Amino acid sequence: MRLFVAIQLPGGVVRELSEVSKRLRSDQDGLRWASPESWHITLQFLGDTPTMQYTFLIAGLREVRSSPVPISLKDLGILDRAGDFFADVAVSEEILRLQ
Repeated sequence: MRLFVAIQLPGGVVRELSEVSKRLRSDQDGLRWASPESWHITLQFLGDTPTMQYTFLIAGLREVRSSPVPISLKDLGILDRAGDFFADVAVSEEILRLQ
C-alpha cells in the first residue's frame, strides 16, 4: 500500500480553495479535479508500506491528540511530474509539532 499521513482542511480553507478552483477550472483544461472532500495537508509520505507496518501505524495514529492547527495558505502551484495542483501552506509551530 502507498500511504501518507495527512490532516483534513478546516471548512474556511476548503471554501477559500473551492472559490479559487472554480475560477481556474475550464471545460477545455483536460484536467481531473479532485473533490474538496479529498483535499488534505500531507504531514508525511510513507510510500509503499507492508500490511504489518500499516497495522502498527494505525494503532499509533489512534493515540495522537491535537488541538486544531492554524492553516494559512501561501502559494498555488503544480507538481509537474504528478500533475497535481497544490496550495502551499505556511508551516506553523503547531503543524511542525503534529508532524
